[in-house]
Amino acid sequence: MSRGSLWIVWVEKLGALDTTALAALCVLAALARRDGWLAVRYAAVLVAAMALGVVSKMAYYGWGVRFGLGPFHGMSGHVLRAFAVWPALGFALMAGRSRAAQVTAVAAGALVALGVTVMIVHTRVHSPAEAIAGGAAGWLAAAWLLRHEGLAKLGWPCWLPLAIVAVLGCGWIARYPLTDYDFETRLSIIARQIRNWSGAPPCKVRHGLVECDQTPDSGTPP
Repeated sequence: MSRGSLWIVWVEKLGALDTTALAALCVLAALARRDGWLAVRYAAVLVAAMALGVVSKMAYYGWGVRFGLGPFHGMSGHVLRAFAVWPALGFALMAGRSRAAQVTAVAAGALVALGVTVMIVHTRVHSPAEAIAGGAAGWLAAAWLLRHEGLAKLGWPCWLPLAIVAVLGCGWIARYPLTDYDFETRLSIIARQIRNWSGAPPCKVRHGLVECDQTPDSGTPP
């Protein structure tokens, strides 16, 4: 693998399921230390944003819904999670520091998420529309948390969340190698099963896109 390809893999990994889940746990742990209710609310907002991404994917795989956006297979989960988690984690790392340091950390987290977005589009894993939709949903989740300024009052050492991500991340990635491709494949299977249970005619793949007949199957005419 070339040095350039390795760099792309590492940047994309910053938006992967396991990496962003661990980073989100660090944010939640920091929040719970001083404000458990804020941690619960951020978790709910994060889950809602991710659920929206899942619904957009299932709408496509099960019913061919593209929301008028052309080859839209659903929001990019990589980009959604990156924008929802990394700016919040950057803010958590600067807990108790000056406002300038906190703003800088949030900007750094946003740049990480932007890097994930560029790599996802560059490698054609997602279209620009899919990446932008995911980024918008993720940033709304992060912005909700940052608006409350609860992280600014936390007294955690700035290195602790990163240490947790580094130590636990290596073990998790090695033991549970669940990739986003596996997750999306399972979503597509579930969506098709739901459509079949509803009695709707099966979808077809034409020119690489899922297309579904939105009208009930009236049967074969005599």
